[in-house]
Amino acid sequence: MKPLITGLGCVTTLGTSPEALHRGLLDAAPTHLGAGTVTTPDVVARDAQTPRRWLEKSVAAALEDARWPVDTALPMVVLAGQAVATPGSPASQMFTPSQLAVRGSLVSVDAIVSHACASGLFAMDLAVALLRMGAAPAVLVAGANTANDHVLASMRVVKAVSGARGRPFDRARDGITVGEGAGALLLETPEHAARRGGPARAAVLSSATQVAGASATASSVETVLHCMHTAIDASGIRELGHVHAHATGTVQGDAAELEALSRLATARSWADLPVTSHKGSLGHLMQASSFPAVIAAITAMDRQELPGTTHLHNPMAAERLLLPGHGHPLSLTRRHRTALVNAFGFGGNNASIVLESIAA
Repeated sequence: MKPLITGLGCVTTLGTSPEALHRGLLDAAPTHLGAGTVTTPDVVARDAQTPRRWLEKSVAAALEDARWPVDTALPMVVLAGQAVATPGSPASQMFTPSQLAVRGSLVSVDAIVSHACASGLFAMDLAVALLRMGAAPAVLVAGANTANDHVLASMRVVKAVSGARGRPFDRARDGITVGEGAGALLLETPEHAARRGGPARAAVLSSATQVAGASATASSVETVLHCMHTAIDASGIRELGHVHAHATGTVQGDAAELEALSRLATARSWADLPVTSHKGSLGHLMQASSFPAVIAAITAMDRQELPGTTHLHNPMAAERLLLPGHGHPLSLTRRHRTALVNAFGFGGNNASIVLESIAA
């Protein structure tokens, strides 16, 4: 059974729709940068409730995109987050809410998944498992991030923040910029989506999640490579259309991912495999970074246009890979019907997912 993604919702610096996100990435649209962060233009004041507001907005958009009936009970909700906001917890943007206001009702969150910057894909992996085991016919997965003091401080301690701005895969890269925003995806079994007449945005062919590595912060080439091989082997595909990389702009992380991707392409006799990242435009949404990645991968396949990586001007050397740069998108064909999305986090948290376009 191939679970379907039937609804997409997002809050980003490039807009609050998949179309706006795709167009902004294609155009390498500038985003506001200040104090090492890429911030959303529509919400100036930030408080402990900001992540919840963005989550609710993206969840509502995903339900609308999926044409989820107003008179139908809401699906299971899984959030990608950090600490759980329990009653009596001090106010903090770090906390993930245990309830959301959706369509006029207060909805309890069924699960919160926390695996550092790979949390979004780990949450999707859980959703896929729940669908396949028959625990739920539909699961809504979402996450949000703000550039709060805790996130910025933790990234500065490990010297991961760029002195200018994130430049994924560029030879002059020197760290990340922390991004803000939210995203939501509705996943359903094909039978449930067909029964209610819901649209199909993409199919999830496979996913792989692994916690392994020799360092608390550095990416392991071998572990990253094994994670990608595991996901691709499970998908059954022989050819891959493109990769939406984790690629945050750090010196070590980008080098490790690119080496692993080159070795992956070599092992499978793939040539000129396109690789891109949204983080040059949006910054790094930390635990929520997988949501714009998945949405960008789906829209790129549907529209047969792969955005280049914003602020990538002097690409690193990479065998068997194509690294489209700033403002230089690639045209895709119906042959490029699949995409690999990566997410790698501190603590050896690694995840990869294989998507298939089902657009006509």
